[in-house]
Amino acid sequence: MSCYLNFDHINNKVMNIKYGAYRLEPEGRSFNLYKDTGKLNKKQRPVEQTMGYGMRFETCIETIIKDKLADIGEILTLRGYIDEYRALKTELLETI
Repeated sequence: MSCYLNFDHINNKVMNIKYGAYRLEPEGRSFNLYKDTGKLNKKQRPVEQTMGYGMRFETCIETIIKDKLADIGEILTLRGYIDEYRALKTELLETI
């Protein structure tokens, strides 16, 4: 997984942080978090799902991890959930 900065998201000239399907957009001291749905609108632009507004950076990371865990789509034991959580958090923090 890669993480990069984008300074021209849809011609808005705003610095954004992209991690996989997720995009963090700074707003003052906080961030707005969006997720690419993989769909295109009528203008052939990506459709994004709003994951949260005015979030701290750490909260954005936690939200991304929990959303990725929800996408697994299988029943996990508590130990399995904790192991997956740690693995995803390690992967994300190493990427940053």
